Amino acid sequence: MRSRLIAFLIFLAVLISLTSVNVFASNESIFDEANMLDSKERTEISKAISSFEDKTGLDFVLVMHRDGIINPYKYARGDFILLEIEQELGIYYYELYVYGSADDRIMYSESDRMLDNKLVYESIKSGNFEDGVVEFLRVAEIAYMGNYQEPFWQTLLIAFAIALLVSGAICGAVIYSYKRKLKSASYPLERYARLELRSKNDIFLGSTVSKVRINTSSSGRGGGGGSRGGSRGRR
Repeated sequence: MRSRLIAFLIFLAVLISLTSVNVFASNESIFDEANMLDSKERTEISKAISSFEDKTGLDFVLVMHRDGIINPYKYARGDFILLEIEQELGIYYYELYVYGSADDRIMYSESDRMLDNKLVYESIKSGNFEDGVVEFLRVAEIAYMGNYQEPFWQTLLIAFAIALLVSGAICGAVIYSYKRKLKSASYPLERYARLELRSKNDIFLGSTVSKVRINTSSSGRGGGGGSRGGSRGRR
């Protein structure tokens, strides 16, 4: 009896550990814990996930829940992408998690573009999960297999437009400043200076310095000296 009890407890412990370590015993990809999807949406999303996994070799997990925080490591199974959709106070939020090779190959800038994709954003925020998740899978495939960045020509065109606007603003400011100077009144010299020139000859005024010798008193010091003045120049 005792040996049977011990064997049963060991079997139960092994069963609990297996179910807690791997929640993907059935290889499930959609965990709709809040019952947000109907049967049609679930079917279409499952097809899109299967196509994505066949093309990329990655696993994709969709977790949907209400008012709470998930532990993404609970769903970990190697190289995979996890999309979390949460409903809180009637508002839908979504987040992206990447693991393994997906973390190595998908850049942070690409993750931002995936999450900010207009169709993804508008669909999920409005509760249209089928279109939002399918579009997310599409851009996730591009990011993983290629490059989900702005085309080079588009980046170059934007940079050229910005440079053109900046240079135009600078030129406009310079031209406007120059025109303001041309329109401003000239300095009214006649109001502050009254000159009456009667002769073309220059007249130079000088000064004369007289030299006077000052005798020193007999205080035991040696002979005296004279003070010397100089010209003050011309005025």
